Amino acid sequence: MLFHLPEIYHSQRCEGLVLPCRCQEILHENSEDRILQVMIPKELIYIRKLGNPDMLAQIFKAIFECYRWLYEKAHIMHQDSSVANLMFHGVDGKMYGVLNDFDHALDFGKKSVSASKQRTGTKPFMAIDLLVLEPEHLYRHDLESFLYVLVFLTCETNQPFLKLEKTTLQQWAELAMNELYYRKKEAVTKGAFPRCKEGFQCFKASITYIANLFRSGLAKQMAHATDVVTAQLLRTSVPDFDDKTLGGTVTFDNFAVGLEENMFKVADDEDLS
Repeated sequence: MLFHLPEIYHSQRCEGLVLPCRCQEILHENSEDRILQVMIPKELIYIRKLGNPDMLAQIFKAIFECYRWLYEKAHIMHQDSSVANLMFHGVDGKMYGVLNDFDHALDFGKKSVSASKQRTGTKPFMAIDLLVLEPEHLYRHDLESFLYVLVFLTCETNQPFLKLEKTTLQQWAELAMNELYYRKKEAVTKGAFPRCKEGFQCFKASITYIANLFRSGLAKQMAHATDVVTAQLLRTSVPDFDDKTLGGTVTFDNFAVGLEENMFKVADDEDLS
C-alpha cells in the first residue's frame, strides 16, 4: 500500500515565525494556529494526464482502495479528494495511483476534532452536504468527491448538463456555494451529468451506478427527515437512521462495486440517467 502514498524525501517544520505571530496578535480570535511545514516529495503525475481509459480505471480504483485502507486501518480521513490530489507514478515499470495532499486529513482514531474553522474540500468536488451546512465530515462525503472527480475526468467539462440548464462542470468552480448546492443536488438526483468524452464511454455504467447510490441515499435521508417530523407531532419514537452511510446505501462495499472491471464497458453515450 505504501506505493499508493506520497514518498517524502524531506520534511521540515517552521515554528515561531515572526510575521504569522504578529498577524495573530492583530486578528486575535479570528486567527487560527498554523505551522508552516515544508516537504519535498517524490515527483508525481496528475491523474488527469492519463489518456488511456483502461489505465485510468485501474489507477482510480487503486486510489479508492488506498483511501479505504487509510480509513479502516490507519483511521485517517483524507477530506479533500479532488482532481489535483489524485495522482500516479511508476515503480519498476508498474504504475501506481497515489492519494496526495494530506493538509486537511483528520486522524479520527485519536478522537480529535479539527481546529480549522474552514470547510474541508475543494469546491467543485465537495459533497452536497458540505456546501451549505457544516456537519461532521464523514467518509461518504469523500466518496461523493470521488464521484465528482470521476465525472470531471471522463465527461465533457465544457458541455451543458443533460436534462438541466446550461451549467457545465467548468462553471462549478465559479458558482457560489448555495448555487452549487442546488446544481449538484439536481445533477445527482436527476442523473444529469454531461455525456462521456470520446473514448471514455466505458465509464458510463460506473458513473450511473455510483450516482444512483447517492440518489437513493439522499431520498432515504429526506424520507427520514419527514419521519422525524411525524414522530415529533405524534409523540412517538424517532426512527433510527444511519446518516454516516445514508441509510446503509453509501458504503465502501457498495462504492467498490461501481469500480469493478465489469462495470467499465462500452456503452451508448446518450445520457447518464
